[in-house]
Amino acid sequence: MEIRKKSDLYYASDEEIEAFFKGTVLRGQYSELPPKHEDKRFCGKIEHITINGMANDLCPNSLYVPVKFCHFVKPGLCEFYAIPNINALKEERRQYPGSSISRGDFPSMSLTELSSSSRIS
Repeated sequence: MEIRKKSDLYYASDEEIEAFFKGTVLRGQYSELPPKHEDKRFCGKIEHITINGMANDLCPNSLYVPVKFCHFVKPGLCEFYAIPNINALKEERRQYPGSSISRGDFPSMSLTELSSSSRIS
């Protein structure tokens, strides 16, 4: 099954979802969180996320970057891999049967690898 939009994820097998995200590089704009930010689990946030240069409903509006990735990324453009939480996706499907979920932050998405990428134009 080809995955092109978020609703395709609801009908894809777990293996298809994992394969899609394993081979997909996401790009976005990383910025550090202010020192006063209360949640110390995160060091920054990635916004304006695209897949293959295009924003669609597979791209979350933003992702918080866990502290363990702080040393791998600098403010500016970055690229990263992310994997969805399959169980959370299935739960979203149950909450919104027969309808499309509007684009927003994905509670079901987490980073797996992150790097600064000054070569992205």
